[in-house]
Amino acid sequence: MKINVEFDITPKELREALGLPDVQPLHDEVLEKIREKVVEGVSDYDPMNFLSAYSAEGIRTMQGLQQALWGSMAQGKEGKDT
Repeated sequence: MKINVEFDITPKELREALGLPDVQPLHDEVLEKIREKVVEGVSDYDPMNFLSAYSAEGIRTMQGLQQALWGSMAQGKEGKDT
C-alpha cells in the first residue's frame, strides 16, 4: 500500500507547525555584517598590493617553494629505490 500526502503550506507555516525557531532576524543580521565587511574590504582595496605577489620578489618566493617541493619529491623517490 502506498499513501501520498501533500501539504500546501509556506516554509514559515511549516516551521511554526514543527516548532522550529524563526531564524530570519539572525540571517538578516549576519548578511548585514558580511555586507559591511565586503564594503570595508573594497574601500581598502589597492590593486598594486594585489599585483605585488607577482613581482620579482613574489616570483623568487614561488621558485623557492618549487625547489622545496622538488627536493622533497626527490628525497621520497630516493627512499623508495633503496
